[in-house]
Amino acid sequence: MNKVDKIRKINNKIVSKNKIDSFERQLINLMNGLYDMNYPMIISNNTKCLNYIDEIDENKILIINPYKVIKINNEHEIGSSFIMNIYDMLSTSLFAMDSITQPTSKVIVLDELDERDGSPIIAICRYDAKRGGFDLNQITSIYGKEKFNSLIINTLNANKKFELNTNYPKNELKEKIEQLARHTGLQLPNCVAYALSKNYDRTCFTKSQVEKDLFIKVQSDNKLTLKEFMNYFNLTYKIIDDNLYFFDSEDTNIETHPPYDIDEIGIANLINDLNGYYEKYIFKDLSLKLAYTHHVDTSNMNYIQMYEYVKTHNLDYYMDIMPYLFGEKKLNIEELNDNIQLEESIDIFEIAKTNEELDIESDLEI
Repeated sequence: MNKVDKIRKINNKIVSKNKIDSFERQLINLMNGLYDMNYPMIISNNTKCLNYIDEIDENKILIINPYKVIKINNEHEIGSSFIMNIYDMLSTSLFAMDSITQPTSKVIVLDELDERDGSPIIAICRYDAKRGGFDLNQITSIYGKEKFNSLIINTLNANKKFELNTNYPKNELKEKIEQLARHTGLQLPNCVAYALSKNYDRTCFTKSQVEKDLFIKVQSDNKLTLKEFMNYFNLTYKIIDDNLYFFDSEDTNIETHPPYDIDEIGIANLINDLNGYYEKYIFKDLSLKLAYTHHVDTSNMNYIQMYEYVKTHNLDYYMDIMPYLFGEKKLNIEELNDNIQLEESIDIFEIAKTNEELDIESDLEI
């Protein structure tokens, strides 16, 4: 059965002598009260406009309910001329997300903004619609999403799938999404920012997938500059008279912190002190998270055991700094002082062994 015969069975009112009324003609008839409201409107005899979405069969006919068109027009104040071009707008959409509430629907982010308030316009596509015994794709809504930021964050946290429109060159798509983020004031989560970077090859991802890929990437890295290392603790450092000081990023009174020699022993002492800093300020939060989110009894765990538990059970990317403290990676000591250019790669594990005060057991049984 060809497409014309299928459409005739779905809506014989728009087929005459093997000729199908265009979507534009259907809309004109609808606006003039001439459309039979008992039948769906045919946007297109295919859904190739959304061919980048895995679950959507591009060969299915794309429909929309005429009552929904009226609602979009009246309640969402999106005009008929906009709706008329929806197929092209779907083709140039930026990305799609799984719906949190409807398991067989996709939320499609268009490259368009609502004229009323500047909010991004989204379209909802249901990919298991049926009519006349045929499987169809159906646009169930089009509207400006006011709480767009919350939608992105909630979809991410629900670990729903994101799919980028692969019909764009990736750099162009990334720029468009970054422009949208700036326009809406959206602070892209780290995993999304990484997923949109030129270093990430996946065009389809979930939050957990990106975090896993990020973890693997960090595990494969061999060096971290001292500045990056300190930033994990919200600390910074300064070199005065060939001595290294570290202090809270917002603290201007650096004299309250002891100086460290810029050598293996000095860095070992620094790491030793950072262990205490990390335990005091960071592991308290981790302990609460393990207890309340994952129902893990942390009352008898020290911070090393908590780290090992998180690592072994792959619960979170929360502990990204700890491999540097436990000797699984290398730290690159790189000072930014104009008068000191020191770039020496030091194995943290070897440093730890030179410091009698640093007692680390990373193979504890949990």
